[in-house]
Amino acid sequence: MSYFVKPQLGTEVEVTTRWRDHYYFRTSDYREYHYQGRVVAGNKGMPSDSFAIIDSQGEYREIGLDRVTVLRYKNGQVVRNTQKAAPTEPVADVRVAKGSRGDNYILTKYQGKITCTCPGSTYRGHCKHIEMFDKLPKAS
Repeated sequence: MSYFVKPQLGTEVEVTTRWRDHYYFRTSDYREYHYQGRVVAGNKGMPSDSFAIIDSQGEYREIGLDRVTVLRYKNGQVVRNTQKAAPTEPVADVRVAKGSRGDNYILTKYQGKITCTCPGSTYRGHCKHIEMFDKLPKAS
């Protein structure tokens, strides 16, 4: 459920969106993005809880209402989402494995897919660390 109502076509808006940051060495759990532009008709397959804008560089952007934290209209009206639009994406499961030569490799499980930073996984797409993922302790 979204806190916002879609802006009307042709309306000039500034939008702040919030996305979960899945980068392992992140400094915060979320990243905010700011867009400014005119609301336009969306593509045929665009979700009903989204709207589209053409930004100042002429780029088309689809914005999901569930990601919006602030919606500012050109007339000065500001709508804020006090619920902080928490993304529904699952958090990645991160673990660390010790390689045969003593190097540490970062394993990440996100949306059912496990990736590893070791050379074997990088070049072959699979490694022994991925096979033992469930046996490794969770990274803190």
